[in-house]
Amino acid sequence: MGKRILKLGLFCIAFALIACQPQNEISLEGKWFVSLKESTKKDTLLVPNRGLGPTQNVMYSPTILTEDAKREGEISLPATLDEAGFGNKVIEPFLGCLSRKYQFIGEATYTRTFRTNETCDWELTLERVLWKSTVRIDGKEIGSQESLATPHRFVVKNLESGKHTIEI
Repeated sequence: MGKRILKLGLFCIAFALIACQPQNEISLEGKWFVSLKESTKKDTLLVPNRGLGPTQNVMYSPTILTEDAKREGEISLPATLDEAGFGNKVIEPFLGCLSRKYQFIGEATYTRTFRTNETCDWELTLERVLWKSTVRIDGKEIGSQESLATPHRFVVKNLESGKHTIEI
């Protein structure tokens, strides 16, 4: 049984299921189904001081989606929700800084199927996650991680060959 690596960047990173040798790469780039979930719960984000003073807890409010906001559908990855037109259309951009055309702060679930050709252990790497991720394969939770600064890594033990559904 060999070990394989699944690389998955949810926003601007190419998707690939990578084996120990490059010729065994399975691309996860392409069409995914995405669904946005509103939350009315405010949460706290720990912001490092970066040498400018003490570390701070910053409250943020999740996005309340407007009636005309795109909430679910197909997205071609790599891409951002903003690039694909998901979330609320920004009517008045922030002055003095870069602004997105569409905004969404909250939970987004990405789903798609993929196929493996052999039974083995896989490593799933999620890059550029804004800050929490939970991974399920074929409905079974693989794990959950929180980090703003480092990739989220999951080990999928003894994944059988065949067709699978991944949900992140």
